[in-house]
Amino acid sequence: MSDPSSLIDALREALAAAPENNVLRKHLGDLLFEAGEYSEAVQHYRKALDGAPHDSQIKLQLAAAYERMGKAEVSLVVLEELLSSGNPEAQVLLQAARLYLDCGAPAEAALAYRRAVAAEPGLADLELESRLPQEKAEPQTKTREPGKLFLVSEEADEDPLVEVERPKTTFADVGGMEKVKEEIRMKIIYPIQKPELFKAYGKKAGGGILMYGPPG
Repeated sequence: MSDPSSLIDALREALAAAPENNVLRKHLGDLLFEAGEYSEAVQHYRKALDGAPHDSQIKLQLAAAYERMGKAEVSLVVLEELLSSGNPEAQVLLQAARLYLDCGAPAEAALAYRRAVAAEPGLADLELESRLPQEKAEPQTKTREPGKLFLVSEEADEDPLVEVERPKTTFADVGGMEKVKEEIRMKIIYPIQKPELFKAYGKKAGGGILMYGPPG
């Protein structure tokens, strides 16, 4: 059996001579991932995506590498296009379930996990399942101290600093509609929180979602 480090060195040399070879680059990224060299693996996966921007396997591995580096939100951004497709692969949904849980979105995690297992029962993960809310359980409301905002008053005879209470409602207070909440996170919240990340992957920060239906 060949020494992994020797094979990695050989692939580095081969890529130096043929930097556009995506097959070699992905193979090198996979070997680096297995060796725990996640940062360098990320570099090669990203370069591979430059030549194959729609390759789902490269995106999945890139997201996995970011997850191992403790960057769950970054990993979710990488998976965005795969998750927003009409029928994401079961492996993508399973990975998304872990990431949503790491990002503090247990309801979304449970939904992604159920969809993954429904598509491929063999992907069932009892350890992950034990950390997810039950299928019919209502999301728990998080308790926290209300924040305060200060706005400048336009009235000259009023105190120029007006204390305004920050709304305390979160996604945890909204029952159901998990797909809608997931879409809002990926299209609105994450691009605002991580604009530099979306720019790095050629994704535009911002946008909008048209919502319709009866009030409330």
